[in-house]
Amino acid sequence: MKRSVIYVIMVLWVVVLGAKKQETMQNFLCSDRVNYAASAEVLVTLPITHQDVRYRVNVFSISNPSDSLLPVKYMVERVDTLGVRSFEAYFDGNFYSFSGNKLREYHWAQDSLPFVDRMVKGRNVLGVHKSGMVSVLIPAIMRRELERIAADKRNKLFLDADTVVGGENVSMLKVEEYLRGAPSRYMELVVDRDRKPSSYIVVSSPGAVGEQLLEVGFKDIEGVSEIDENVLIARYPQIFAKYRTNNYGAEALVGKSLPLFTLPSLSGERYIWKGRFNVPTMMVFLQSGDGVNAETINAVKRASIELPLVTETLWIFMDKNMRGVADDMSGLAEDYTTLFNAERFAMQCGVVSTPMVILVDEGGVIRSVMAGYSPNLKAELMQRVLNMTP
Repeated sequence: MKRSVIYVIMVLWVVVLGAKKQETMQNFLCSDRVNYAASAEVLVTLPITHQDVRYRVNVFSISNPSDSLLPVKYMVERVDTLGVRSFEAYFDGNFYSFSGNKLREYHWAQDSLPFVDRMVKGRNVLGVHKSGMVSVLIPAIMRRELERIAADKRNKLFLDADTVVGGENVSMLKVEEYLRGAPSRYMELVVDRDRKPSSYIVVSSPGAVGEQLLEVGFKDIEGVSEIDENVLIARYPQIFAKYRTNNYGAEALVGKSLPLFTLPSLSGERYIWKGRFNVPTMMVFLQSGDGVNAETINAVKRASIELPLVTETLWIFMDKNMRGVADDMSGLAEDYTTLFNAERFAMQCGVVSTPMVILVDEGGVIRSVMAGYSPNLKAELMQRVLNMTP
């Protein structure tokens, strides 16, 4: 009964806007240059299963006009009624999604295709960073969808720029979107006087077996100052440690400054790095007890001895097993710097598997990343160190 009433109301109120539909859509939601933060209660109804799924959601969006893919960075964090957490985040051509115990990463520099909008069987399919629930939660994405819908003469829209909902003065937009002559989506969108979302009702595939009803109500919350990989790792360290399966994060840091860090050492003193090294430095990330540790340690040691220039080596173990670390390093002289309990720092560097060698110049800039062990590790390492020097 509830959905039928929604359909009737929408159909009765929907009319075609005039020649200024595109301009109206651009002005309906808040500007991309306005940072946005809200909590949301989300109800998803799937009539085929007669089940409702509820989420508590935090939505954050930060203006990023230099990004041609999407002029905002965003982060959407969800918790369902069972306490299961999931999230999506996008910034600077990088999209991360975690749900169902899977962490998925998409990077424009690595593969641009998933980010491209395309038509599939007459239906507009958004890029991976604009799809799913985020399409109605991020104002910048929703506004672009409204502009696309308004540009198609088959679709019908009605805007009431001055109405009252729940005792508040708001603007309301009702949309009827068509595909092959039949309604494919109904939307009722309400924004407050600052043009920030107040509530959404979205009915997808109305009347079909796969019909879905989405209801969202928003409230303002405090925002975040930045959205990037370091922020995600800090908020979800266990997820990145357990579920990350590629080393793109480390490779993407080439040319960037090494994060500041401090770690315990086997000597008992705390190692503090403040931004510079005295000489080119090989940072060797290991996990105690790994089967190729001995071969890796020997290859790096031989490279440092045979190189025609002075270098430094930091042996960095991700785990806390001091006895295991000491056993792995027992064949080296005591003046080598061995650090441990570096899991969080390793994640900041994008290290998800060991061994890995990160080469850093005197100025603290990451110059090269070498993942895994191979019989040619010593020769390749020497060549890359030499390529770092003028």
